[in-house]
Amino acid sequence: MPQVALRLRRDGRVVLDLPAADSGLAQQARVARIVGADFLPQALPLDSDGILQLRGWIGLPTAARAHTDLQYWFVNGRAVRDRLLASAVRVGYRDVLYGGRHPAYILDLRIDPKLVDVNAHPQKWELRFRDGRAVHEYVMRAVERTLAVTRPGASPRAVAGPQALPPPQPQSLPFGPAVGAPALNGASLDGTLALWRVADPALGGSAVAGGEPVAGEGAPASAPALADELPLGHALAQLQGLYILAQNAAGLIIVDMHAAHERVLYEQLKAQQGAGAVPVQQLLTPIVVECAAHEVEALLAQQARLAQAGFDIEQLAPGNLAVRSVPALLAQQDIAAALRAVVRDLALDRGTNHLDGAADRMLGTIACRSAIHAGRRLTLPEMDALLRQMERTERASQCNHGRPTWTHITLAELDALFLRGR
Repeated sequence: MPQVALRLRRDGRVVLDLPAADSGLAQQARVARIVGADFLPQALPLDSDGILQLRGWIGLPTAARAHTDLQYWFVNGRAVRDRLLASAVRVGYRDVLYGGRHPAYILDLRIDPKLVDVNAHPQKWELRFRDGRAVHEYVMRAVERTLAVTRPGASPRAVAGPQALPPPQPQSLPFGPAVGAPALNGASLDGTLALWRVADPALGGSAVAGGEPVAGEGAPASAPALADELPLGHALAQLQGLYILAQNAAGLIIVDMHAAHERVLYEQLKAQQGAGAVPVQQLLTPIVVECAAHEVEALLAQQARLAQAGFDIEQLAPGNLAVRSVPALLAQQDIAAALRAVVRDLALDRGTNHLDGAADRMLGTIACRSAIHAGRRLTLPEMDALLRQMERTERASQCNHGRPTWTHITLAELDALFLRGR
């Protein structure tokens, strides 16, 4: 308990002296003394109140570790190593954690003592909850909501309760959801903006894709009016068809355009499916997908899930599938390649659990396959459109596989590289 002062002596020498910590800053200083000064700068505060209370810090996905050596659980002030609680945190990180990595966290769960049995383990490390499923769900959702703010420009903040963050609502991407509009991933990108008008909503304008508004006219007068005030600034150039270079007041921003677009598409697909209103594009001519007979069977076994995502598929022959409709977001994509990628993903997942995977592995695969790929040349307005969408998308600081989508180099770091001021 932070209100209790502790002093550890070994061989007559004081190894650790921790005064009582009554304030938040004192508690943070105490945590830094115990687990190291590197943890808190790379962690988000978690404060969730409801039927249960959960407080502490969870590490950013980019600070994930190779081992589980920085995972601390407390229940009603008692240190525990409970598998149910560890699993709940792991699932909460499923959309942002890189494969094989482990999150760092220090969490304290407060629960009515009548709802938990502390004698389930000889050394009292593990617990038995009266309603383990409800506890698991509560912890998982609290972690998930806290991690949702990991996007450019979002300030780390505590979560107030189960309804602290509303579920994401479907919104049109500023590139390619409507038929007839030049898409960021479309077959033809000539750099013209005749049907695709993009204006920064922060500057009081609107973004339109095929005539569908993304943000209304007339932003508040208090909205940022300078490029330097935008978290990701404004695009300068594209590097080797892989990265977007942008500048803001702090320095240079580098964005992995595939990873960033993958996250944007994935969150868009999830939001639309969660709302039960996936915009669908009916195809005049069905797309015929050729694949092995067992791959056809694997896709047909997922026909209901594919239909929820906006795909209408049926079998034409033992090795042929007909696709009659697709999600409007992906109307101009290589649908055959996306479905083959889904088949490969299903084969890899057979017989495994999904604790380490995306919340919806199928949508994650589709988004990954449909996102901008290396070598694609973008215009500056297209780059800026992607930067603005990243700033509005939850978890946009990591791709679906947990890799970072952007980084920055400060002006001070650039000055040091070139020995300026010496």
